[in-house]
Amino acid sequence: MDPALLSKFLFYTWEEFDIDAEKIARAIEGSSRRFYYIYGPPCGAFPLVTKLHHRLGLESLLEIRELHRPNSGLNYPSLEYQREFHEWEKSILVVDDIADTGKTLKGFHGRGIFIATIFRHPNCSFEPDISIREKDDRWIIFPWEDKEKEIANGLKIMNSNK
Repeated sequence: MDPALLSKFLFYTWEEFDIDAEKIARAIEGSSRRFYYIYGPPCGAFPLVTKLHHRLGLESLLEIRELHRPNSGLNYPSLEYQREFHEWEKSILVVDDIADTGKTLKGFHGRGIFIATIFRHPNCSFEPDISIREKDDRWIIFPWEDKEKEIANGLKIMNSNK
């Protein structure tokens, strides 16, 4: 592939991911917050959810439809539709690979829910509680993604934004 074209992409590696996930784990351990649950929006967050689930010993949530308050047995409705703040929401750690525009994570921001991301774009609509790297204008290809498909997808989106 043309080197000029390749310069539009950032090829993030598993080694970088391991280092950054450890940085996130240490920052979380150093915070005053205590978490019971970890959640990440499909699909890009799954590797980080899995890594931090094992590293921090948090219960993984595959989706947030109902959530049990720790040690109470009570169920609560989906965070997506819930308007009032509940103290138990502070026990959820939400992670994602990137906060780019902020659309994916906006339902969690401003509710007292702690958000950690690997990357954050400077034009994101909010600041995650933790972000390890600042995203530039290159299209990020994560090691868990199909490289060829993501290059094609990235080029398509970059060309449509011209």
